[in-house]
Amino acid sequence: MFFRDKVAKVSLRDMLEIQERLGTKNFTKALQKEAEENDNDDDDDNNEQFTRKTQTSTTIKKPISTERTSKLEPLEISSKRQPAKKDQIPVHLRGRRKLIDPRFNEQFGDYDAKEFRQSYHFITDLRRKELNDLRKQLKTSEDPTEKMKLKAVINRLKSQVKNVDDLDRQSVRKLIKDGLIIKKPVAVHSRFRTRKNNEARRKGRHMGHGKRKGTANARMPTKILWIRRMRVLRRLLKKYRAAKKIDRHLYHELYLKCKGNVFKNKRVLMEFIHKKKAEVQRTKMLSDQAVARRERTKEKRVRREQRIAQKRTELLGKTNEDDDTNVAVQQAIEQQAQPAVVAPASQAPNKEKKQQDKKQQEKKQPQAPAPAPATATAPTKQQPTQQKKK
Repeated sequence: MFFRDKVAKVSLRDMLEIQERLGTKNFTKALQKEAEENDNDDDDDNNEQFTRKTQTSTTIKKPISTERTSKLEPLEISSKRQPAKKDQIPVHLRGRRKLIDPRFNEQFGDYDAKEFRQSYHFITDLRRKELNDLRKQLKTSEDPTEKMKLKAVINRLKSQVKNVDDLDRQSVRKLIKDGLIIKKPVAVHSRFRTRKNNEARRKGRHMGHGKRKGTANARMPTKILWIRRMRVLRRLLKKYRAAKKIDRHLYHELYLKCKGNVFKNKRVLMEFIHKKKAEVQRTKMLSDQAVARRERTKEKRVRREQRIAQKRTELLGKTNEDDDTNVAVQQAIEQQAQPAVVAPASQAPNKEKKQQDKKQQEKKQPQAPAPAPATATAPTKQQPTQQKKK
């Protein structure tokens, strides 16, 4: 009590100086011991002994001058506020506070499970957080003993959290059954009006100049239109090639024409294909006709040549016969013109030999199919001469 009374009379600045001289630890110890001595009713003797002990045990750490170096220097005053009496904890209870369960303590009023869970729900949240931290620590730890301890703590926290969750689920189920908890209806965001508007836009409504925003190319890019057109045309070409309506040469030609922006749409391409196929068919037909015509003329020429050759051979045969008759006639005329002189017997066989030699030469020639009649007629030609000779 003596120490407290002495300190109470001292100003705050002097008290701070004493605290710095004694040291904060010794200063607080002195206060605590005096309070304990007051509780045990040991006032005077113990106080004297305590003051002696404190006086002997005090060690001046750092002398502080009470005077200010200048008058402008501020006073050093503690900014700590003394707590209220209701918040002050007695010295003898410091460090060993008694645990109180609010469920079974009358100071907290009647026990209500629902209110208790709502007000102390932060404890389960802390347990869950601690459980996650311990699991992370268990993964990183390598010491087996430490792992065993961590597993035990994790299991204990798991059971505590599970019990709370089970109680919560049961109470929620009961509230649902009683109709106190109902499902919140889903906020309806109707799309009826948008569907109706889109359907009208497909028909061409609401698309005038007042509803347009952006350039024509921004609303529908020309590149996208080109891509769509090319895909349609190339798909058609591939389909026709697979069905063997066009060959690979025509496919390649039309593919390049499509790339060169020759065809505006699918209809134009189909018409071009039909025209091209008709043209190819017509050229093929004309070429076949020309080939057939050439073959016919060739056959005609061959037949004509054969006829001419046959006629020539026939004419050659007739000329040979005529030559023989002319020779016989000339001989007869010459004989009639000459006087009737008896020819010697030796001349007659010489003339006959000459005629026979001529006949043999005519037989040896290749273009002499008519020497047979000449031989047959030979005796008839010689008859008048022989008759005349006789």
